Amino acid sequence: MDEIIEDTNVAKLLRAYPQSLEILVKYGFSPLQNPAMRKTLARTVTLRQAKKLLGMSDEKFEKMMEELKKLEKRD
Repeated sequence: MDEIIEDTNVAKLLRAYPQSLEILVKYGFSPLQNPAMRKTLARTVTLRQAKKLLGMSDEKFEKMMEELKKLEKRD
């Protein structure tokens, strides 16, 4: 997978880094706990789009992105 950025597709992120689910849910992406939502919604949404859907603040989004980027370093 390429670098994790705002335009990263959520389903691709979850496929490349399954542990990212825990981070996403922690930051409010709770619909992803449902396997059906992971298979449908996650395929069509980027991190940036999900941020808008949730009404997430820029600060909270930046913190989430920092945590997600740490997953790249573990790989």
